[in-house]
Amino acid sequence: MGHYKTGSSSIEKLVVQIGPKGTCERLSGYISDICKSAPSSKEVDEIINLLLCLKNDVLEGRFNPAIKKER
Repeated sequence: MGHYKTGSSSIEKLVVQIGPKGTCERLSGYISDICKSAPSSKEVDEIINLLLCLKNDVLEGRFNPAIKKER
């Protein structure tokens, strides 16, 4: 099964459905759950850093489809 480009990412869909603040809260929850359950390792740290980068991008409006259309 292949992946097809649909024009919007899962993060963009989340931003549309629950807003940027809700998306950031959800990403923070994922980070918290990972920290609680996963043993510390380089891979876990990389995943947490990726989620933190995604959260910062959401806060800066990079995943907001309305802002993208204006640019």
